[in-house]
Amino acid sequence: MITFEATRLIVVAVAVWIPWRILTWRLKGGDPFREAVVAILFGWMLVVVRYTLFPLVIVLYDWRGRGSLVPFASIAQLIRETNAAVAVENIAGNLLLLAPLGILLPLLFTELRRPWPLIWRVAAVSAAIEVIQLITRARSVDIDDVILNVAGAAIAFGIFRAVARLSRGSRRAVALLDRLGAEPRREPLLLAAVPVLLTAAIVVPLMYSTVVSATLGDAGIETDATTALPGATVVGRGEAGGHAFLILRTADEGGLALAAYKEVLPGRYTWVVRGEPVPWGGSQYDWGITTFNVAKGERPTVYVWGSNESDAATVVVRGEELTERLSLPDAPYFAVGFRFTPDELTEVLEPFEFEFLDDAGVDITDEFVPAAR
Repeated sequence: MITFEATRLIVVAVAVWIPWRILTWRLKGGDPFREAVVAILFGWMLVVVRYTLFPLVIVLYDWRGRGSLVPFASIAQLIRETNAAVAVENIAGNLLLLAPLGILLPLLFTELRRPWPLIWRVAAVSAAIEVIQLITRARSVDIDDVILNVAGAAIAFGIFRAVARLSRGSRRAVALLDRLGAEPRREPLLLAAVPVLLTAAIVVPLMYSTVVSATLGDAGIETDATTALPGATVVGRGEAGGHAFLILRTADEGGLALAAYKEVLPGRYTWVVRGEPVPWGGSQYDWGITTFNVAKGERPTVYVWGSNESDAATVVVRGEELTERLSLPDAPYFAVGFRFTPDELTEVLEPFEFEFLDDAGVDITDEFVPAAR
């Protein structure tokens, strides 16, 4: 498991933002009141990033977030299945998250002092947050978050419009609004593109390097497996369901063990299984199921491994309402598997049956001995 706190991002963002604003001021001039509002907007967006994306927890063996694209489904579930305090906290939190944009953006841009231009831009910001959560796969993605974010900004915008109308009789208030507002030639949401992209260009490689350093390369898994079982050698390898399975023979050649690794990034692995050596001889097999999270809809991988002195060509895996034929490699040792979607959790806890066939399709299962468990 890798946890990324927001501290590094915030430090880099501030270090990029301040010089950028100073440079902008010197090149284009500025207004201290407007700059203060810009600073407040920048600070609030840091708060938004902090609470929507961090701490970013990546569990390498279970790197997947949940999602819901059904409008109001999550809101209904909150109200129906949680107590009032939890429901109010979650709904109010999402309403307040982008509400300041309903005031700060109209203050800074005269173009956004009309409902629709503001609303679609707030929706774009909220959707961008959800997309980032989807990419990281460590947080849930929910259309209701976007709906509540936009609703909160719309309420805040209504307050802004009401106050602006009441202030029309004050010359100072009108002058201040005119002073703060601007009509940029570019899209308002793109004005901060330079510091945002520069910050991402610095932070993302740092985060990626952390993930890489916490995982193993293709060659590194063999070193890891043999280090965990001193004196052992890798005698076989198989790939299935996004996993690499290594078969190891112990130093005294009296037993075999299996080490399984999950591919979490292209060419990068983390271990999920390191089995203890078991006595071995002749044609023998064992099987298992990889780690999975049924609550998040993950599909487990069923794997079969062992030695093949009987020249079996196929292994047939049978379960309740399931039959899978797996080709065996032309090698002394094999590790094969497949992913499947169980109807119930108990289905993957019940033992499977295995049938070994030779090239002619003749059943030679009697020649294979199940490993002692």
